[in-house]
Amino acid sequence: MQRFVHSARLLSLCRCPYAHLSSSGSWFKGQVFAIEACGFTSISRGNENRKPRCNESSKAKRPLNPPARRRPRVSVWKFVKRTEAIERILQLLNAISGWDDAQTPLAISTLRVPLNRYTVSEVIRLCPCAEIALHFLQWLVKEEDFDADGYVYSSIIFRLGKAGKFEEMEEVAVVAIRDGKVSAITFTTLISAYRRANDLDGAVRTWQSMLKHNIQPSSAAYTVMIDMYGRMKMYEEAGDCYYQLVHSSVGPTIKTCSVLIYHLVEAGKQDAALDIFNNLKKVKLRPNRVTFAYLMLGYAKAGDVNSVLKLIEDFKEYGHSPYDLGESFRSTLSYLVKEGRVDDAIKAMQTGWPDASIRKIKAKIAELKRESLEDVSSSDASLQVDTDEEELEYDGVNLMVLHSRDQDGKSILNVLAFVRCLTVWSSGAEKSLDRLNVNWDCRLVSEVLARIKRVDSAWMFYKWVARKSGYRHDRYTCGKMVRMLLRARQFTCARHLLNEAENNNLKLPVKSYLNLLKHCGPANQASLATEVFQKLKVSGLVLDEAFYKSYIHTLHNCGQHWRVASACAEMKKAGFSLDKTMHSLLVTSFIRAGKLDIAKKLSKQMRAAGFCPDVDMLSYLFRVFHERGKLEKAEKVFKGMQQCGMKPAFHICEAMTQILSTLGRIEEADMLKGEIQTSCSRGARVKIHRREWLLYYHSVFVNSFKDDSKVEVMMAAG
Repeated sequence: MQRFVHSARLLSLCRCPYAHLSSSGSWFKGQVFAIEACGFTSISRGNENRKPRCNESSKAKRPLNPPARRRPRVSVWKFVKRTEAIERILQLLNAISGWDDAQTPLAISTLRVPLNRYTVSEVIRLCPCAEIALHFLQWLVKEEDFDADGYVYSSIIFRLGKAGKFEEMEEVAVVAIRDGKVSAITFTTLISAYRRANDLDGAVRTWQSMLKHNIQPSSAAYTVMIDMYGRMKMYEEAGDCYYQLVHSSVGPTIKTCSVLIYHLVEAGKQDAALDIFNNLKKVKLRPNRVTFAYLMLGYAKAGDVNSVLKLIEDFKEYGHSPYDLGESFRSTLSYLVKEGRVDDAIKAMQTGWPDASIRKIKAKIAELKRESLEDVSSSDASLQVDTDEEELEYDGVNLMVLHSRDQDGKSILNVLAFVRCLTVWSSGAEKSLDRLNVNWDCRLVSEVLARIKRVDSAWMFYKWVARKSGYRHDRYTCGKMVRMLLRARQFTCARHLLNEAENNNLKLPVKSYLNLLKHCGPANQASLATEVFQKLKVSGLVLDEAFYKSYIHTLHNCGQHWRVASACAEMKKAGFSLDKTMHSLLVTSFIRAGKLDIAKKLSKQMRAAGFCPDVDMLSYLFRVFHERGKLEKAEKVFKGMQQCGMKPAFHICEAMTQILSTLGRIEEADMLKGEIQTSCSRGARVKIHRREWLLYYHSVFVNSFKDDSKVEVMMAAG
């Protein structure tokens, strides 16, 4: 792991030896927060000149990361009981105006609820008053001998940081480090708090403290630092941080790329932002809601309303659900309203929510106008990158869903914890969920489905919630379930769900059908792919070029050479020309089928169109000659690939060594074996290819701001 190197100017900013707190801000008796150049230190009050105490355990240079431990398995019944306990404590804390050292602890004790780490962490996270949450944890630690863990500390650090109580937050950090209850999430939460306050010094100090304690920064920590530098217009430092992330053991996520897109959009670099967005699939990253929202904002600032409307359609067809009116891309709508482009905002809302009445749309426009007058920042204005989902993602709907609630019903306070309980579905789980009495809606179901890892449990949950009165699956929940079934190769259930959606007039997102075609190929499900393709044509859906290409790829993988030819003809008839890949698939299909005469004619047509054979086509031709015993022709094809600079696959090279051995050319076979052993594997080539594209994003981001820096220097010189 390469350490993150800050500039000398930034290091000079954080070399204050100590930063004492006032006595009113102290939490633990005898503790004061102090900051050194490389981290946090705890010193006793009144002994500022004495060196910090260091016990024998702290002398050893070992990471403070607690050893990875497996989470205890929790049943749905236990989750329901914990949720009820959390709500009872929250009701009590919501009813009081302030913490009373005498009365409040007594009232909590009378509730007779178990105060375990999960319950305490959730109460701290959901308590509306950060000061009451702080007193609650202080009482537990002092009077109840409560052993707080890293999640509890991270929860209180998050609440205090969001409330702007940085002195108390920093004292908690000192205690967490002293007790060895810190991890990457703790430091990421601290950095996020400083980011919200635009405190670069605090973020740098926290980063260096994390490195000092040998804690591996997470991808979320890198992303928050990149966002922090971007806010300060320090794009070179942001690029350096991203470069370090690419070469680290964690690597960038879609949130990291969304941060790059956001700051490019804010700087007016829409083309560069679009370049990164269009190439996300090269690194196998899927754009999320925030990624789309930032790109929409860029088009809105550029005055390109048509591109905004197109992105909204892509947003929905990609499988993202705009449930709440005006919330999915609120930043774009707020900008349009603030600039007086109300008509464009109405068009965007009608595109995103076609079923919404004009009265509701106008009411939302009025709300956005009031916010613009009050200068209230929108919910999409800054990226929520506090932590990774597997850690504790406090902001946003990813972890906490409180909207599905009525007067009599309860709510799922922690979606991720709830999903972890659904490891194995049983009748007991159904009874427990019935007791929870949640007012299920499509948004909540969509959030649950997005996090269930076991497909069988997800399928049982999907069918169970469909039987609840007043609930009906929509196109987005159905599309997510179809995608999960396809990944697990449960094609029978997927076919049943597609037929059910057709009977219920649910038009699934186009991305769902593309996923179906993608998974049908390796599973040899040509009949299902053809059935879906024909149904879509009959339904009147206008199929684009990407859909035809995906369909041809599926038929090729299934070995349906004549269907590949007919699909290519249909693609031409629809007005799309065949590119090099489609020509190659067409020729290769007939080579695989042994129809070499037809393949030869199609190959001539391919050359006439200006395309040369690729490595896949020649590899299939090599295999056919090898299987038919025409070893000389197979060798000729192999040498042709090498002369053209192509790199044959590993299995092709192995087959060539067998051919050379059969022909008695042992020395040449041994030389080829040596070349195979020294060459990298396919997995390594994929990793190299991904890293090259991630570094390309770095060059796009950094080079976009180089011209601006040159202009600033010239203006300053002038």
